Amino acid sequence: SSHASVLLPNGKVLHVGAANTSAELYDPATGQCAATGAMSQTRWREWTNAVLLTSGKVLVVGGTEVSGIPNPTHIAELYDPATGT
Repeated sequence: SSHASVLLPNGKVLHVGAANTSAELYDPATGQCAATGAMSQTRWREWTNAVLLTSGKVLVVGGTEVSGIPNPTHIAELYDPATGT
């Protein structure tokens, strides 16, 4: 599965949106992925966007469906690397 990915200030990479509710952190130093937090609903990569904010949090938008139709603005979520949520 492909993901929307964002490089975090700590050097890890947040992956979201792989046709499920999971979020993962990739650590290039170890080459390992680990689960972190969870999305409130399934997000599809083809419609998901993620951007690092100046606060260090990640804004995730789009990637959801409403009645089977892609909806880019249905739900936005914030990921906080400090808390992993």
